[in-house]
Amino acid sequence: MKRLHTSRGASPAVVRPARRSAFTLVELLVVIGIIAILIAILLPTLNNARNKASAVKCASNMRQLYIFSTMFAAENKGHLTRPNLIGDSDADLEVEKVDCWALKNGAQGVASLKVGALWRFIAGEGARAELLMCPGDNGEASALGAGRTDGETRNFSYSFNANILDPKDVYLGGGAGRKLGVPLSKAKRAADKIMIIEELGPNDAWGLIFDLNGGQSPRSDDLLSGRHGGKRFTNATRNMAVNSTDWVAYKNNGRGNYVWFDGHVTALTPGEVYAKPDQFGPLDN
Repeated sequence: MKRLHTSRGASPAVVRPARRSAFTLVELLVVIGIIAILIAILLPTLNNARNKASAVKCASNMRQLYIFSTMFAAENKGHLTRPNLIGDSDADLEVEKVDCWALKNGAQGVASLKVGALWRFIAGEGARAELLMCPGDNGEASALGAGRTDGETRNFSYSFNANILDPKDVYLGGGAGRKLGVPLSKAKRAADKIMIIEELGPNDAWGLIFDLNGGQSPRSDDLLSGRHGGKRFTNATRNMAVNSTDWVAYKNNGRGNYVWFDGHVTALTPGEVYAKPDQFGPLDN
């Protein structure tokens, strides 16, 4: 032990080597365990908060689509834009005048961000792309998505009530060409009729009146979204078996947003919508 020289009469000072502090292995394992427990506790809360934020942004997108639709109607004697149908290509000038948005090259599930009757109200393709795609959309394929060779991916999450299509539109075999949609005022009970639907993998913006096969399983096309129910599997429902565990969970726990003809937005389970088909139409009763 080294002694320091001191002044006469003073006690010699003793210098001891500094003791190095460190975690023991046990202490380190305890800290790691506590962190793991905290993550396990907080992760569901964080996921739930993210899901709610996604649902709110999605509802905002749909509400904006409603507002732009009413702005279009105000300039066109009350008529809404025509919900596009597969084959409504962005190369067709007639489509640009009447469809909410055209389909890129007429391909199902791919909205043209350049051609559409609503786009005059929304500047920039980036803003249009953000508006059309729900942030909670997992990119599920549309019902007719198999066999696509054009390299395009689905880029919209919403569709309009099929009853908005004019009954004399060429698609239904009664007219000479594409027509604007029906007047906004056609929905006599606007607060009770759904106008815009959050759909699972839409092909086009023409949302069919949803039905169930025998009251149990979904159609293979135009399926209601359950993406805001908090569980990913509740949205992957297109090929579910009748009365399967997943179908029951989807029907009762999945949630999607809906815009009504009076402009309010509601989040509902698929079961709540399937149970009341008159919410889709006819619009005038």
